[in-house]
Amino acid sequence: MSTAVDVARSSGAATPEARTPQWSLGTRIAFRFFFIYFVLFTADVPIQFVPIPFLQAIAGRYFAWLQLTSRWVGENLLGMREAFSHFVVNPPGGSHDQAVAWVESVVYLGVAVVGTVLWSWLDRKRPNYTTLYSWLFFYLRMILGIMMINYGSVKVIPAQFPTPALSRLLERFGNASPQGMLWTSMGASQSYSFFAGLTEVMGGMLLFVPRLATLGLLLSLGALGNVFMLNVGYDVPVKLGILNWIVMALFLLAPDAKRLFDFFVLNRRAEPAVVRPLFQRRSWRLAAVALQIAFGLVFLGYRMHRSQQIVDQIKHDRLSAPLYGIWTVDEFVPDGQAAPGSVDAWRRMTIDSIHAGLIESVSGLERRVVVQFQPGTRMLKLTMPDDPRWSAELMYDDGARPILLLRGKVDGSQVHAKLHREDETKFQLLSQPFRWITDTANNR
Repeated sequence: MSTAVDVARSSGAATPEARTPQWSLGTRIAFRFFFIYFVLFTADVPIQFVPIPFLQAIAGRYFAWLQLTSRWVGENLLGMREAFSHFVVNPPGGSHDQAVAWVESVVYLGVAVVGTVLWSWLDRKRPNYTTLYSWLFFYLRMILGIMMINYGSVKVIPAQFPTPALSRLLERFGNASPQGMLWTSMGASQSYSFFAGLTEVMGGMLLFVPRLATLGLLLSLGALGNVFMLNVGYDVPVKLGILNWIVMALFLLAPDAKRLFDFFVLNRRAEPAVVRPLFQRRSWRLAAVALQIAFGLVFLGYRMHRSQQIVDQIKHDRLSAPLYGIWTVDEFVPDGQAAPGSVDAWRRMTIDSIHAGLIESVSGLERRVVVQFQPGTRMLKLTMPDDPRWSAELMYDDGARPILLLRGKVDGSQVHAKLHREDETKFQLLSQPFRWITDTANNR
C-alpha cells in the first residue's frame, strides 16, 4: 500500500493532522480487497471472546453457511469431491489444513475480489479511506495481539508442549511422526519452549500499545515466521492459518516499509510516522490507549490462567492414574483352552494417564490404547481407537508394589500376567542437566 496510508495509524498520541491525501488507484483497490478478506478471515476471533448468546447464534449460522458454501465450491467448481468425502468436523488432533479450510480461503478470496470490484465501482470517486483504515488498523492490531498471546501463553506455561509422556519416551525413534517429534523436542526443552512463547507474548502485548505497535509487528512477524517454518518442516497441519497471520502482519507493516528500509538497510534517518488518531479529543485518545493496554493485560492474565489449568489437569491425569508407570511383562499366559498364538503376548504395558497408554507386544507391535479405570473397583479396561473390535478387561492388585498381577480377558481370551515396574526417571532425554562446560559432546 502507498505511504499515503501513513496518516492512518492508531489511537495513540495526537499529532498535527496532515493534509487529506489523494490515494493512488492501486492503493484504494488494495485497501478494499484486504479490508474484505481480513474481516472475513477474522470474523470468528472476537466472537470467541464475547460470550453473548445472540452473537454466538449468528456466528453459528455464519460458519454453517461458510462450510456448506466451501463444500459446494470444492465439490462442484474445484473437482474435490473425493477430498470432501473424507471430511470430518473437528478431526482428532485438530487439523486446520483440511481441504475445506483451503477452499474456505478460496471463498474468502472470491468474495473479496467480487466485493472489491463492486466497491470500486460504487465508491470510485472517494480520494482515500484514511478514517476507515485507522479503524481497520486498530481492529487487526487487536486481533493479531489476541492471537499472539494465545500462541505464546500455552508455551510460557507448557500447556501445548508438556513433558513427553512415558509412552512417547518408549516409542521407537523412527516410528514417531514429524509432528510428534516436534512436540517431543519442545516438551523436552522447556527453556526453549518458554523462550518461543515469551517472544510471541511480547509481540502480542506490544500490539496493544499504539506507539509500540510497529515494534510489536516486527517481533510478531519474526515469531510467526519461525512457527510457519516449524509447521512446514514438521508437517504440522496449521500452515494455512499461520500464513494468513503473516500476511496480515505484512499488511499492517506496509505503511512503514519505506521508513524501515531507510533505517535498517540504507542506514538513513527515518522520519516518524504521521499519526491520525481515531479520536480528536485528547481525553478520548488517552482513554482509548488505557483501555487497549488494560485489555491486553487482562487477556494475558486470563490466557495464562487457562494455560495453568491445562497444565494442572495434565499433571492430575498422569499422577492420579492408579497404575501410572512403565510395566515390563515377566509372564503373559493364556488361561484355559486358548489356542496357542491366539493372543499376541505383551512385552510391556505403559500407563500414561487415567486416559491413555501404550501396549507393546512381543512381536514388536506398538499400539496406543484408551485407558479406563472403573471407579470403586480394580478393573482396568483398554480399547484401541484404530481397532474397535479389540478390548481388554483386567483385574489388578493395588499397584503399589513393584510387582503387578493382571487377570482377565484380552481380545476375547482369558489371560493372566505378571509385570514389574521400571524406573521412569532413567531416560536421558529428561534427566541430562544443562551444562555451561561440556568436555565431550553427547549427540547420540
